[in-house]
Amino acid sequence: MTNVASYQDETLVVRDVRVHLLAGGAGEPLLYLHGAGITNVWLPFHARLAAGCHLLAPDLLGFGRTDRPHWLDTVQDFVIHYLDLLDALGLERVHVAGLSLGGWIAAELAVWASHRLKSLTLIDPAGLYLPGCEVPDLFVLDPAQIVRLLVHDPALAERLLAVPETPELAAQRLKGQVTLARVAWNPYLYDPKLSQRLHRVRVPTQLLWGAEDRLFPLAMAAAWRAGLPEARLLVLPDCGHLPPIERPEQCADAISRFVSECAAR
Repeated sequence: MTNVASYQDETLVVRDVRVHLLAGGAGEPLLYLHGAGITNVWLPFHARLAAGCHLLAPDLLGFGRTDRPHWLDTVQDFVIHYLDLLDALGLERVHVAGLSLGGWIAAELAVWASHRLKSLTLIDPAGLYLPGCEVPDLFVLDPAQIVRLLVHDPALAERLLAVPETPELAAQRLKGQVTLARVAWNPYLYDPKLSQRLHRVRVPTQLLWGAEDRLFPLAMAAAWRAGLPEARLLVLPDCGHLPPIERPEQCADAISRFVSECAAR
């Protein structure tokens, strides 16, 4: 698998919403939806994915350089938007992968529109509630505390925290926090109806989970497998909530293999 250094950085308008999109590579189309704490910057994870597929990595609605429309207040609003985005790109069916909040959106997309998906990869997804599993409150933690919570390797966490925060990045972080509060404040980071709807997911599915995730512990994978009994689970050792950051090669390769397998069916 070769590295893909070149990519397109563009802004398109989808039903009056400006969307920032990174795209690279060729082959099977893969829509990647990032988590709430990060937006799409072209990282080694993206490059490795793009080496085996046509990667489409938009900033989520209300995050990064994508608009937050006035009508956005539920995760289901993201679903309609991404169906509109696929229409705008002329894509009938795609593979979809999502991290955390992006995983929740990807799962909802598969619930409501499995016919538009070729495969589904959920990476440490939000969206489900597990009794007895207390999820830390991200809204009361400062940015440094959040990074140290999400990243298993303390040395990596400190390297990430050492990167200076520009005024633009600070504004994007605050913008993302407001968006997350609008769609996932109450109930906190889950949809009480999602578990009873997962049977509508009729597409090959895999779960990727950091073994040391302290936001959504590995035990939560059981809740997903209860609703997605045919889904495979791959646990990534020595990894927290952000496999694309902590285990970029392993995470990207697991997605790429699944995409290739499902494309060959």
